[in-house]
Amino acid sequence: MSKNVSHEQISVKDILDRHLELRGKTVQLKGVFKGWHGNCHGGPPISKSDWMTEDGTGCIYVHGTLPSGLHPMAPKDESISLIGVVHLTDKGIPYIDTTLP
Repeated sequence: MSKNVSHEQISVKDILDRHLELRGKTVQLKGVFKGWHGNCHGGPPISKSDWMTEDGTGCIYVHGTLPSGLHPMAPKDESISLIGVVHLTDKGIPYIDTTLP
């Protein structure tokens, strides 16, 4: 599985633009926590607990545990850094899954 691990620092725009190339790859993303009140289009990809992050280039959903101490109903644009795997929904919309090693 090491071939899929790049931990490449990447932007949301990069993921949206290169989602087919990045599918299944592990990436690192820095942004701001938007909880359940971001500007992502469509609904949560996996569960109602999925949350959003934005980085100035776009918005993307994250499937995984909420960052410690942050509240999805009351986000305050806290800075976050996450590592996760890029996946696509059945409709081809990218999201990040932080539940996988």
